[in-house]
Amino acid sequence: MPRVPHSTDDLADAELELQRAWLHADVIALEALLDDEVEFFEPGGVDPRGKDEEIEGHRSGRVRTVAFVVERQRVRVIEELGVTDVVAAVAVREHGEVVERRLRFVRSWRLADGWVLVGSHASVARAAPRPGG
Repeated sequence: MPRVPHSTDDLADAELELQRAWLHADVIALEALLDDEVEFFEPGGVDPRGKDEEIEGHRSGRVRTVAFVVERQRVRVIEELGVTDVVAAVAVREHGEVVERRLRFVRSWRLADGWVLVGSHASVARAAPRPGG
């Protein structure tokens, strides 16, 4: 059975492609995946970053994602709108310092020629439950 162009599988693939682009500092992939008006909201309440700032951080090496381990992911598609909800253990090197955190990302996507990211909100996720505890 052929896949529907705006299926949850296609959106899950776009989310994975975004994660890989961060891990490999693939600015060409980021250019394609990020809407020109995308905004990134990070923990701590700092002002949102836009596409240019996000890409330049990776291009310059100032920001480097060194680990992105997905613990849970949900994907939802409603016509041409998509939402991904990802909990991941993330390690990022920024200004020479590695920061490790467990984060929850809620991202909004729109369907164009493919899925493009229009917004991303990250918050600190509660600690993962311990086995048997």
